[in-house]
Amino acid sequence: GAIYYREVTSDQIGDYSSYLEKLEPGDEFPEPETGDVYLYNGYEYRYEKRLYDGYGMSNPEEFLVWDDAQSVEVDFKWSAIHLDKNGPVGEILSSINGEPITCLDYAFLKHTNITVTPRIPDSVIAMTSTFQDCPNITTITNIPDSVRLLSYTFKGNFALTSVPAIPSLVQEMNETFLGCSALSGQLEVNTNNLESWNIQGTLYDTNITEITGSTTFKDELLSTKYF
Repeated sequence: GAIYYREVTSDQIGDYSSYLEKLEPGDEFPEPETGDVYLYNGYEYRYEKRLYDGYGMSNPEEFLVWDDAQSVEVDFKWSAIHLDKNGPVGEILSSINGEPITCLDYAFLKHTNITVTPRIPDSVIAMTSTFQDCPNITTITNIPDSVRLLSYTFKGNFALTSVPAIPSLVQEMNETFLGCSALSGQLEVNTNNLESWNIQGTLYDTNITEITGSTTFKDELLSTKYF
């Protein structure tokens, strides 16, 4: 079933004891407001809240996503996180009531039941630690062109063997594939929005031998195999 909560004030995922209004299936969706929660198909979606490893951080105007040495302004709408780290994984919604899903930070962190990742909506901007420490993932279905934040996204996925091209808007790739020891051969990278301090450890402990694509950071990326 699907349940929409209005104005959830608790930051703890899964705690809806302080909701002001609960909308049942069949009710008309309201215009989303900061803090709204939508539970559907095993996912928790929150409006204008960035889900962070079990806790939410909100700012109704915009978010500053900090990663080591860089801040990136992102206009977040809906964030999503999968609630059962051992359960089956269904489709991720692309939008709710006309507003896009833009953030999948930590969405599947330490999930044990994924071998092929679900399709990522074309609106997603942030994928920090989205699939970090998922030991059974072998294949990444897609990385949409909209993505800008890819730090720690696939870190620790030692069974991973297949990765799509890295899109042109990506700005952060710290430890993206760290520990992906089964990843070998070529990796296509098409972004030129990188600096030395946002590609720390990107390919550490992988067996990638060549960077292809339009990026001008080929040598810098290959050097991250050795931290």
